[in-house]
Amino acid sequence: MRIISICFFFIISLGISSHQVYGQNMNFDSQMIQMIKDFYQSHCLIWTNAQLYPEAIDQKMDSLQTIYCTSKLRQKAQKLLKEDGIDFITKDLGVDISSLKKLTVTKDLTKENVYIVSFISEPTSPGKLESRRKVVLHLTVIKENDKYKIDELR
Repeated sequence: MRIISICFFFIISLGISSHQVYGQNMNFDSQMIQMIKDFYQSHCLIWTNAQLYPEAIDQKMDSLQTIYCTSKLRQKAQKLLKEDGIDFITKDLGVDISSLKKLTVTKDLTKENVYIVSFISEPTSPGKLESRRKVVLHLTVIKENDKYKIDELR
């Protein structure tokens, strides 16, 4: 009887600890999803602010990317923007206020620390409905200097 009680207690303990780990993972994922949404919202607001000069946009983008992106991703994004004029963060399809309403971020359940961002890019001018596209990005989040940041974008 004593062995059965010990085994029962052990099984219950395993169930409780796995539930706690699951809860911690859900909390972590929720935090990462919110971080990614905040990043894209701020990114959009910088691009849509028509009063900014290109230098001001670059400065604000750099400040934003310093907060949310790893050094590696920042360098890649800055290089593509300066050399080719490509906004790597949105696959150069752009994100605007109406895109943010349709922005979704979900956890990729098949890969660790990978999140899927999707939104509909809006036409840049009236009558250009053919430019409306669904954009899907896979972001990898890692810890850099004690903070979680976006490290890779595919």
